[in-house]
Amino acid sequence: LTEGNYIDTDRSFNYFANIFASYQITDDLKFRLNVGPELRFQRSNDFRGTESTTGRGGQNRASKFNQARTSYTVENLLYYDKTFSNEHKLGATLLFSVQDIQNEENNISVRDIPSETQTFNNLGVAAPENRNVSSKLDKERWTSSMARVNYAYQDKYLIELIGRYDGSSKLSAGNKWGFFPSGSLGWRINREAFLINSKLVNNL
Repeated sequence: LTEGNYIDTDRSFNYFANIFASYQITDDLKFRLNVGPELRFQRSNDFRGTESTTGRGGQNRASKFNQARTSYTVENLLYYDKTFSNEHKLGATLLFSVQDIQNEENNISVRDIPSETQTFNNLGVAAPENRNVSSKLDKERWTSSMARVNYAYQDKYLIELIGRYDGSSKLSAGNKWGFFPSGSLGWRINREAFLINSKLVNNL
């Protein structure tokens, strides 16, 4: 946006993808690899001259901001599915995943630039006492392991057990890891003999 004594420009670039590959090891065992890269770059330039609404005849202001964010996620999955005697169905999933995130930012803002024609393209000409410079770098990593087991008898009685072990570099020392178990039971009542031909209930 350029209007009179006011210039504001923003540029950004975003890229993300979901890349995967799978391999059938045996009839019952399959491996899958998921990779998710993400890139984000942003640049902002801002200038408010003395005659702008912000300046109001006082000091001009200018700033530059740059951000670079990169991340990727890698998931390794192993699936097992097997049916025994047409009545017992067993399934299992193993997961190991890693996510890395890095965010870098640089920002400089100044006031009272001697020559307004330079706008935000030569911020170093501002007096040292009129400059504000900051930068930061954040890094974090998430790691997860998971095991899930499913069992079904005659496709009517269902059991699922899950255990997750997750860790994060963002958490405090001594508390970076946690174990999270869960489970469930299911009963498909509509598959019982007294409902299997029901016209009122088709799924329960």
